[in-house]
Amino acid sequence: MNITLTEGIIVAVLALVTAWGGSWITARVSSRKVGQEERETEANAQAELRRDLMARIDQLQAHIAKLEERISAKDGRIATLEGRVTELETENARLRAELARICGERTAKKGAA
Repeated sequence: MNITLTEGIIVAVLALVTAWGGSWITARVSSRKVGQEERETEANAQAELRRDLMARIDQLQAHIAKLEERISAKDGRIATLEGRVTELETENARLRAELARICGERTAKKGAA
């Protein structure tokens, strides 16, 4: 079987197109695999970041709960101390009045004598 020059060129072009098309398809599939791997890697990184952030949020919520307990305890202590200050101010006022009365009596006695 003899092939003419035109047929030979056609066969060569078909072989070239087939080889180029196969390479293109292989590159395209490879590119898709790389793209898929990149998306999976990104998704895994985001999932890990999400887990880390949720763990940090849990830590912060536990810390906030402890701080709220401490604040509540301090509020009770402050209320007790404020009550004591009021008692002392009242006692101080009573003692000053008593002192003023005693000083007034002495002054009156010295003036009468």
